[in-house]
Amino acid sequence: MKKQLCILGLFAAFVGSACAETTLVVQYPYGELFDGLHKKLAKDFEIKNPDIKIKFRANYENYEDASQKVMREAMTNQLPDVSFQGLNRILPLVEREIAVPLDSFLTNEDRTKNGFNASMMSPAHFSNQTYGLPFAVSLPVVYFNKELVKQATGNNQLPGTWQEIFETAASINALKGSEKGLYFDWKVTGNWLWMSLVMSQGGKIIKDGKIAFNTPEGEWAINQLAEMHTKAGMPNLQRRSAEKSFGAGNIGIYVTSTSNLGYFTRTIGDKFTLVTGKFPNIKKNGKLPVGGNAVVMLTKDEEKQQAAWKYIKYITGPVGNQQVPHFTGYMPSNKVANVNLGSFYDDKPNHLTAVSELPWMDTWVTYPGRNSLKITDIIADELESVVSGERADEAKLVLKEMTEKANRLL
Repeated sequence: MKKQLCILGLFAAFVGSACAETTLVVQYPYGELFDGLHKKLAKDFEIKNPDIKIKFRANYENYEDASQKVMREAMTNQLPDVSFQGLNRILPLVEREIAVPLDSFLTNEDRTKNGFNASMMSPAHFSNQTYGLPFAVSLPVVYFNKELVKQATGNNQLPGTWQEIFETAASINALKGSEKGLYFDWKVTGNWLWMSLVMSQGGKIIKDGKIAFNTPEGEWAINQLAEMHTKAGMPNLQRRSAEKSFGAGNIGIYVTSTSNLGYFTRTIGDKFTLVTGKFPNIKKNGKLPVGGNAVVMLTKDEEKQQAAWKYIKYITGPVGNQQVPHFTGYMPSNKVANVNLGSFYDDKPNHLTAVSELPWMDTWVTYPGRNSLKITDIIADELESVVSGERADEAKLVLKEMTEKANRLL
């Protein structure tokens, strides 16, 4: 009898040990940018935490897709345990009580010594609670095909203002071949580059609960978009097609997030010299919206929350977050991780461009209310009518109509 009890006890211990392993379901966007980074971090984390396994779901296509899927899955109880959401998409998850507040998990040591300071918390801090930790942050920059620019202009000097960029683009268009001068990534998620144009002039996106860019700053911004068509001859390409074309050496100037730097560097190889430049024409009182994503806890299971917090803390902490610029063009969000990178940036001037823009960094504005995604789509549709040339000659009217349509949904 004692022998049987002993065997049963050993069996129970074995079963208990096997059941102790926790699997976290994790989902993130932009696989082409983040796959290598997330796989590396998951591997390192599992080595340090053998009782926790990371299982990735298929990538979200973009931040809008991430937001929509989480809101749908919340209604059917099919949420991942951890999700990566655009910094401008956290508020809708807070409003619907989907995201789990993280403040109770953070210790004083985390806040004072491990880089989880108030600045890091601010993009996902609502109603005195923190609902996400920024994982990777970005700013808009200009990418140049140095050889193509020189071929068109006859010199090594790269254009620094929008008008210089338009002129250079026109010169590239005039070359005998299929090369295009400019692509401005206006379709990028959340109207981000439209906001960048407006904010670079000191303009506002939202003020007193209303759309606030029907102003001189907004007029300037939409006129730049119109001139991208009329002066620079910019083609209205799909984003993925434009990225591939630039990587192949067929576009001379590409304006988008610094997040693309890792992807472009790998794609271009030694085909041409890739150089980055600052976002043009930033006024003294101008700002740039910080892009990127935050990691959000969605599981309501208390046991899984403990495992999820270990994972979140590792990838956003002093050690894990250092991996971000090694795999992508993003910057780490953790202050200590940035300091610990040491000489990483010394021989990487293309990475330093975004770092030099940090003094202009500001919030990536969220359109408030339950129509946030609809407003994003309306603005994108109106902007396309200008960029495509359909209404480039009435850009000011488009701005007025776009503002009115968006305000009706707020």
